[in-house]
Amino acid sequence: MTAIAREASAGLPDLRATVCFGDWPDTVRSHQETDALPTVRPGDAAQIQYTSGTTGFPKGALLHHRGLVTNARFMIDRTQLPRRGAVVSAMPLFHTAGCAMGVLGSAHQRASYVLCQLFDPTLVLTAAARHHADMLAGVPTMLIALLSHPDFDRSTCPGCPVCSPAAALSHPNSSAGSRSASACGSPPCTARPNCRR
Repeated sequence: MTAIAREASAGLPDLRATVCFGDWPDTVRSHQETDALPTVRPGDAAQIQYTSGTTGFPKGALLHHRGLVTNARFMIDRTQLPRRGAVVSAMPLFHTAGCAMGVLGSAHQRASYVLCQLFDPTLVLTAAARHHADMLAGVPTMLIALLSHPDFDRSTCPGCPVCSPAAALSHPNSSAGSRSASACGSPPCTARPNCRR
């Protein structure tokens, strides 16, 4: 990966820095603020999101700051995540649902964003209980796996997640006090459990 990044960055004269996440803690500790942050306008490019080509040829879509922030705001408003709530997610940050919608949406609500290192139903349900999750983010397959988990127990996370797609709603554990919101279309889907503290 490092060799590919070096090769790709060789022809980018305006590239200011590259970061290796393998030594991320050392990078953060050694950071010295020397330059002012650049001026950013709402229409400036923020991210290039590469599509897999599900509906056409794979390509990079240029997303701007205004679009990402606005989309995240509308998404999080749709989920009804409470101010200063808690989101538990195993959505990968290389995907716009995890990175832009989840992180920016949580920031908009000043919510805690609990990122699970990988998707494992036990890990996610444990994190949801430990952090009193107000919302679980995931694609329908993830949410169905949570609902099907043998340790699924409403006393651990009251009102655990249900997703609006029919496959999840038809699951036997999808009722009894849960709310759902398909905030970004389907998939991905964001489910909001009614956890009472």
